Order: sequence, then C-alpha cells, then structure tokens
Amino acid sequence: MPGSLELSDNIQNLVNLTSLKITSDNVLGTIPTSIGELVNLQDLVLVGNLNGTIPTEIGNLKALISIHLSGYELVSSIPSEIGNLVNLQYIYLSGHQFDGSIPDEMKYLTQLNFLEIEASQLGGTIPSTIWTLNKLETLSFYSNKLSGTIPRSLEGLTSLKKLNLNVNNLS
Repeated sequence: MPGSLELSDNIQNLVNLTSLKITSDNVLGTIPTSIGELVNLQDLVLVGNLNGTIPTEIGNLKALISIHLSGYELVSSIPSEIGNLVNLQYIYLSGHQFDGSIPDEMKYLTQLNFLEIEASQLGGTIPSTIWTLNKLETLSFYSNKLSGTIPRSLEGLTSLKKLNLNVNNLS
C-alpha cells in the first residue's frame, strides 16, 4: 500500500530508544519479536492497523512504564511474560480478539495504577490477584467475555477512582 509503514525486525538496532509512539492507520504488519531488544524502552504506544500477537519477548522490556496497544486486532492471548514488567504503571489494550484470559502473572505488576483492557474478547474469570493491586486508580475490563463474581476483596482497592466492568457476565 502506498504511504504505508511496516515495523521491521531492524527496530532492535534502536537500543537507546526510550519512547516508541506510532499512531497511524498506515502502519501495517505485526509487532516484531525484536521489540524485546529495546531494553531501555519506557513508553510503547502503537495505534493503527497492526495484527498478529503480542510477542512474548515483550517481557524483556523491564524498563517499560506504559503500554498502549489499540486500534487493531491482536489475536491469541496476553502473554504471561507481561508479569516481568514490574515497573509498569499504565496498560491500555483495546479492540483486540484475544482468545485467552487475564494472565495471573499480572499480580507482579504492583506499580500499576491504570489498567484498561476493553472490547478485546477476554474470557474466563478475573484473577483474584488483580484485587490486590492496591495502587490501581483506574480498572476497566469493559466489553469482554469475563464471568464469575466480583469479590469483596475489591474493597481493598482504596486508591480506585474508576471501575468499569460493564458488558461482561459478572455478578
């Protein structure tokens, strides 16, 4: 397609990169596995027409503070390696076709204050460990396929300012 950009495996050569923001419908292809080589990356924003999966190599980005992936259809599941990103404060994933559930490894994201995974076909139950992330100010699993009950331990999220669990099968 004329005027389009594809993320290349050569992205690994940008070893000093701390912020990668691409927001364009003209970005095509997949998230390359070589993104895991960007060990200094703190901010990852990809909004556009990418497809494929979130590579497990994303777990190598230990400096990552913020991840925003939206506007395209990632498939498969959220990799458990996301639990390696212990400095994460912000996660926004929206508009995907995930076939899995919320990884229990998210319990290691104790610095997280913003977690929105919306309209992404997530199934299963919300892991009980999510309710222990006491720095959360925003929590939204809007419009997924989650089921189960909302536990009383939700009351322990004393920093919580926004909670959206609508359009799921929760009780």
